Amino acid sequence: MPVRGDFPLLTLCTNFLGALLIGIVVGLAGAGKLGSGGTLFWKTGVCGGFTTFSTFSLESLTLFEKGKWLLGGSYMIL
Repeated sequence: MPVRGDFPLLTLCTNFLGALLIGIVVGLAGAGKLGSGGTLFWKTGVCGGFTTFSTFSLESLTLFEKGKWLLGGSYMIL
């Protein structure tokens, strides 16, 4: 859902934070501090549920349908 105007800032921030958390989980797993079950739970379960790919896709499509090509393209690149 957009904060101001048409740019979906909250979704972008949520996905960025989710990607950061997945990076932390992978780092912990690589250091041997998290087992394979815990890694799967945190990466796929928690972070996968937290990030919002379907919302990202819908908001990108909506921007393009409104003819806001620059905003939609910028959002997808970010």
